[in-house]
Amino acid sequence: MSKTLAAVAFGILTFPLIALQGVTKGGQQAQPSGRASHDHLVATCAEVPPGEKRPDFGCFIIATEKGLQFTQPTVYWHLRTFPSRAAAEAAKAATGIVVEEDGRVWLSEFGPRDSTLRGGESVAVIGPLELPRAKTYDAVLSYAVMRPGDRSLVHTHPGPEGWYMLAGEQCLETQAGTKKAATGESLTVPPNVPMELSIVGTTIRRSLVLIIHDSAQTAIIPSDWKPSGACYENQSSAPAHSLILQEDDGERRVGRPPETDFHFTIKVDGQNGNAQDSTVATTILAPADSIPFHMHHNAEEVVILKEGGATVTVGNKRAVAGPRSIAFIPRDTWVSIVNTSTHPVRVFGMFTRQGFESYLRAISVREGATGTPINPAEREQLRAMGHATYWDTSKGPTPPVSENARNPAAPQPLVLQEGDGEHLLRRYTEQTRAAAPGSIPEFIIKIDKKNGGAEDFVAVTEILKPGAIIPFHMHHNAEEILILEEGGATVTVGDKRALAGPGSIVFIPRETWISVSNTANHLIPLYALFSRPGFEDYLRARSVHLGEPVTPLTSEERHKAEEQGHAMFWNTSKGPYPPGVAHP
Repeated sequence: MSKTLAAVAFGILTFPLIALQGVTKGGQQAQPSGRASHDHLVATCAEVPPGEKRPDFGCFIIATEKGLQFTQPTVYWHLRTFPSRAAAEAAKAATGIVVEEDGRVWLSEFGPRDSTLRGGESVAVIGPLELPRAKTYDAVLSYAVMRPGDRSLVHTHPGPEGWYMLAGEQCLETQAGTKKAATGESLTVPPNVPMELSIVGTTIRRSLVLIIHDSAQTAIIPSDWKPSGACYENQSSAPAHSLILQEDDGERRVGRPPETDFHFTIKVDGQNGNAQDSTVATTILAPADSIPFHMHHNAEEVVILKEGGATVTVGNKRAVAGPRSIAFIPRDTWVSIVNTSTHPVRVFGMFTRQGFESYLRAISVREGATGTPINPAEREQLRAMGHATYWDTSKGPTPPVSENARNPAAPQPLVLQEGDGEHLLRRYTEQTRAAAPGSIPEFIIKIDKKNGGAEDFVAVTEILKPGAIIPFHMHHNAEEILILEEGGATVTVGDKRALAGPGSIVFIPRETWISVSNTANHLIPLYALFSRPGFEDYLRARSVHLGEPVTPLTSEERHKAEEQGHAMFWNTSKGPYPPGVAHP
């Protein structure tokens, strides 16, 4: 009987920067400002056409009332529920909004705090909502479902905004400070106030969102104000800091009895690097070892298998993974890995949201310490804490195929061999080609929204030839993890600089300069994983598919690609090194 590793589903956890309330008139997407800094991510509250399935997460316009007129400088949002839509329609005033959402029928009306209302059950009176001067106003009502760690772009509205919290917790940072709201509470913000909205806590946040704005203006306007990150002060004792980890570095742990043969290392998480998004862990599967069937509810997972020979089952896919294979596991998708080879297989595991590392710590102790036995009841409680479900083998040896795996519109599980993926060739500027003759222009996008339908992950692989250089750059919206399969690269990340050995892992926080040079005399395979989407747009904008003509990249194209990809590259005309980085 094979040894069962207690819970090795590892990963990079990360949170995307999402414009939670990115509404503009008519449901069109607001455009980011042109500055090269971290607050130019934008997403829209979408209007989902009738008959189409709404995504599980996002912000969705559910009703719009245009051309409203108010005689008072402030109004209140009266939110009531009714037993049926017909009852709500019969009770509403001319400007009322009736919607069916979250299993209830809601009526929204606007007026003085002491308005006389007909029927229904009062849920909340939200306000005061301060109105700017305008001839007419549009009221946009949305329903938002967001995950812990999601946050908006920095923006303002030409009118007030209000929230009613159906579940979860959110934090709003403005120049005046922070305000939080949890289940059953409400929150408001006046017009023209720069803000960043963050989803905090550990549970999914669901809310009704109301914006009343000047009809002559779009509902969302990007802002240059830079928040302090105060909403996360209690979640992390210090800002994220860069790491260059050699193969044996990290938090080495061993399972509590009876699974004392389960050894793993937590490399990056909230306690190692103070990562905001990412958790990375590694283990070694001996022949016949297995990772049992389980699924993660809050995070996508990526597993990299350095050696071949493991049999991977994920959703409706099953394959023997060759060397340097990558498996993509969407949320709520069953996955199992069995080492069916005769040699050890090294495993790198990453998630897009934090939480599972809490379970891993709870079922283990640091190497050298003595752990108390873990009983089945405790294990089930700890799994719930880690947002995971393990298959009950009393129901059979394998679980049914996950519903998401059967839905072609949902993120799809992948088992990718070394050469699988979207092959692209970089287009260089003439200056770059002359300065970096050792670069290999080909790279592979393995996982992103176009490859697997990933909601969070972007995974890319490439090979660095001797002399190749990845120039100094930073990412505004995502943490990055680099895995260097062979030793010999000189890595500079923030204030750290080191020669990376084989199996090294580099953690790059947001807004942190990073550069990699292959100072060895051999090829170095490299994996780059991003906690939030965006950089793949940069990569595609400055590359072509195999077989297409490769034209030189113009400076204008390069700058546009950087903005699309939420990245900034160092201008070497200012000197060889950005400020604050380690250098010889």
